[in-house]
Amino acid sequence: MIIPEFHGQANFRFSGSAAPLGAEVTVGFVQEVGSPILVPDMAAAIADAWNDTIRLVQSSSVVLDEVHVKMGPNATGPDGSAPSGNGGAVGGDALPPSVAVLVRKTTATGGKRGRGRMYWPGVPESYVNASGALTPAVIVSWQTQCDAFLAAMDALFLPLRLFHSPGLTSVPAATPITALTVQNVAGTQRQRMRR
Repeated sequence: MIIPEFHGQANFRFSGSAAPLGAEVTVGFVQEVGSPILVPDMAAAIADAWNDTIRLVQSSSVVLDEVHVKMGPNATGPDGSAPSGNGGAVGGDALPPSVAVLVRKTTATGGKRGRGRMYWPGVPESYVNASGALTPAVIVSWQTQCDAFLAAMDALFLPLRLFHSPGLTSVPAATPITALTVQNVAGTQRQRMRR
């Protein structure tokens, strides 16, 4: 993916018993006037946004080790990290690390280039039924926190963006993410290998 100038990619790096080999979730953003200037400060602010939103619906079996931010351009942009150490807020056992909550990155652009996805680890066992579907109450809870995370990033002047692979003749512009939409069926590693 191409990270344009004044844009960045945040990598949420997890560990814990529900992610024994580690897990990583990525999302792009654009740096607007009013946002933190230093890259480690951006990473810390993004970790705080996760802490106040997505963490509330993740299992305590996953721990956010750090948020790493890489700014564009890819070859020369600065990078930095902020440690966290906070676990999810939901007690009880989590499903295996190959099972995640699937969240679509929605934009106003149609087609495959107009959408992306995130796989959030640390799904509590009680959140998913025998057919792999999230329970209705869980979908509402996750959607509430995804909406709150999107709003938190806007409030930080780091609104979310979808990055693209390089074109034949130019660097594609990043696309604004207008919604983070929770899917009703849990994502699995097998699904990811097929796509």
